[in-house]
Amino acid sequence: MKQIMKELGQKPIAVYSIYVDITGSLSAGVLLSQIMYWAEKMGDGEFYKSDAELMQETRLTQSEFKTAKKLIATLSFLKIERK
Repeated sequence: MKQIMKELGQKPIAVYSIYVDITGSLSAGVLLSQIMYWAEKMGDGEFYKSDAELMQETRLTQSEFKTAKKLIATLSFLKIERK
C-alpha cells in the first residue's frame, strides 16, 4: 500500500491527538497539525501558505477550513497574519 501511495504522489498527514484536544475539533486539529508541520519544517516557525494551499493539503472543505481557522486563531501560542 505504501508503494501505491508513493506512486500516486500521495503524502500522509500526521494528526497529533493533542491538537484535536487543544482545539476541540477534528478539523481544527488536522489544520493545526499541518500548520505545526510547516512551522517546524521552515525552521524559524514562520511560513507562507494560502488558504487554498492549506485546504488542498488537508482536504478540508471551505466551510470546515473557515471554522477550523477561526478556532486556531484564538490559540495564544500561534499567530496568523495575512501578508
